[in-house]
Amino acid sequence: MNLPNKLTLSRIIAIPFVMAGLLIDNFCQYEGLTDPAIISAGRYFALVLFIAATITDLYDGKIARKRKIVTPFGCFFDPIADKLLVSAVLICFVEMHIMPAWMVIIIICREFIISGLRILSARKGIDIPAGPLGKYKTVSQMVMIIGVLLYIAAMSSYGILIRSIILGKYSLDNWIFSVLYVLMIWTVIATIVSGVSYIKNHWELIIEGAQ
Repeated sequence: MNLPNKLTLSRIIAIPFVMAGLLIDNFCQYEGLTDPAIISAGRYFALVLFIAATITDLYDGKIARKRKIVTPFGCFFDPIADKLLVSAVLICFVEMHIMPAWMVIIIICREFIISGLRILSARKGIDIPAGPLGKYKTVSQMVMIIGVLLYIAAMSSYGILIRSIILGKYSLDNWIFSVLYVLMIWTVIATIVSGVSYIKNHWELIIEGAQ
């Protein structure tokens, strides 16, 4: 297995570990552990691991194209690995009551629809490259997720301090979460717009596939 494929596979392998870091408080409650340092360590671990996985996503494709070692494995699993990682983290956010379920449902449904469109196009020998809106959607998702992970990690270790700082009528915690919520809404909008754009640009392909 070449280096780009190893990087792609590493993102899939990282998924259960990122989820474990985010949901470690469930394990602590089950085992009767009360040390907040364990939860804090898990949240920071999830943050670092997700950022590392995001970095591999930036380089695996570039390395494959530069070395001319693009493989069917990489073409198929590279986008799948990204969608699995993002979906897993977003579902964890719902479990942690950080992100509304309806937002996550919209994002995941969009990914399924576009993945189906890509499979349909591949059967007809047509390649659907990532367009500007698709890339913008990906960037908005990553910025939002990393922002939420930073918030979760900071609250796990400095929550009391952050809540004690009052700006105007609200605590710093409320201000930060408000900004993150706006990022969530913006990500959902970018997801919808990019999804509609893909469908609109390849509507004839969908009609042909339905016949």
